[in-house]
Amino acid sequence: MKRFRPISFALMTMFVLMLACGPMGTAEPTIPPEDAAATAVELTQTAHAAAMETLAPDTETPSPTATQTAVPTSTNTPIPSPTPFCDRAAFISESIPDGMDFEPDTAFTKSWRLQNAGACTWTSEYSLVFDHGDLMSAPTIVPLSGSVAPGQEVDVEVDMVAPSSEGSYTGHWMLRNNSGVLFGLGSNANLTFWVEIDVVEPPPIVMIIPGIIQPLFPGWLLPRTEQEYGQTSLSAGSSGHAEVSCPSGSIVVGGGFGATNGLVVYSSVPISNGWRVYAKNTTTINKQFNAYAICLYNTAGTVSFESNNEIIPAGGANSSKAVCPSGSYITGGGFASNPNRHWVYATLKSGTGWETYARNITTADHQITTYAVCLSGVNASTTQVFDQSTIPGTSSGGGEVACPTNTLTTGGGFWLSTNMQLYSSFMKLTDSSRWNNFARNNSFTPRLINIYATCLSFP
Repeated sequence: MKRFRPISFALMTMFVLMLACGPMGTAEPTIPPEDAAATAVELTQTAHAAAMETLAPDTETPSPTATQTAVPTSTNTPIPSPTPFCDRAAFISESIPDGMDFEPDTAFTKSWRLQNAGACTWTSEYSLVFDHGDLMSAPTIVPLSGSVAPGQEVDVEVDMVAPSSEGSYTGHWMLRNNSGVLFGLGSNANLTFWVEIDVVEPPPIVMIIPGIIQPLFPGWLLPRTEQEYGQTSLSAGSSGHAEVSCPSGSIVVGGGFGATNGLVVYSSVPISNGWRVYAKNTTTINKQFNAYAICLYNTAGTVSFESNNEIIPAGGANSSKAVCPSGSYITGGGFASNPNRHWVYATLKSGTGWETYARNITTADHQITTYAVCLSGVNASTTQVFDQSTIPGTSSGGGEVACPTNTLTTGGGFWLSTNMQLYSSFMKLTDSSRWNNFARNNSFTPRLINIYATCLSFP
């Protein structure tokens, strides 16, 4: 009997194993990476959430090696949306721009227009609270006056007093809910909003003695201009006026107005020895605004008011110009319109008069009136200077322009681009050589605003 030798048995065993594994030289088919990922996703979808980190058995996922390695893939498990903040604010506009100048110990009111960008209604148990920086004699807590639903806007205000020393001052503020939790701006509702002012000493009033300039004392005085103001509060949705008179010993030579976004100023006119401003409150809260009169001291001159009416055709634009009489000098001007009929986009010195430009936003013809303030009885002259500023889209902003040295600012004007609304035009509070304008850009792209100042000089 022949015996099987061990080597022959080994060779037979190898042959059987080779047959079981398939033909030699034939590579195992490989699923493209994207198919492998899809397979992994399908397997993951059938697994329980607690076992999402473990892939299904590797019998259906080919691998080039003996060790199974899970392929990192994304699953179709929905990503939860961020939980909306209950309390969060969004900044809309403010009443006093950053870096505005104030004389020492001047009282002022700072307001911010904020939107409720959270999911919870703000109630009267919510408050405006001081966070850090310079308090400027303000109360540390100011309760909200009423409820503000999500998406609604509100003006929050706080009374302040400029510090006694010159310098720059900044105070940061936040809101606080009825549970005592602070919140503010930004995606995480943790950013402050602030007030930033510069305190500057006003220039001294001087007198001239040949060869000598010295501080004010009884004697001959140089002509000068000062700005006076009167303030009025308008209830939500109402219209009204504010007015102010120049003190005894001075004459009105121009005027302006100061308001916040949401107030439409539709008339700014001279009256007697003062100035009157009409505005419409288009918001749902009470708002204040100012009428300003520019008063000229130490002059023997007198002023007169000239006016001119023009019809603006339905849907069209036109201008109205009031001209000063011969021998007089234009120092300021204003306009009278209707907020429901006109959009006033420019008013400024024009030659020897004052001119206003407006568009009729109705389907019927309507009239607009321009006023000119004319100075006579003095040897003088007036010029106009202007500067330009850009306001970003859906933002509020402004600019200023300065009259040359040795001249007096007596009035000012503006020219707006489309989709803009002016709400302030007045002499800079602590620098009588400058005129300020502030407006809201209601478009989504940057827009230009021109700022004009009328400058009076004596030989």
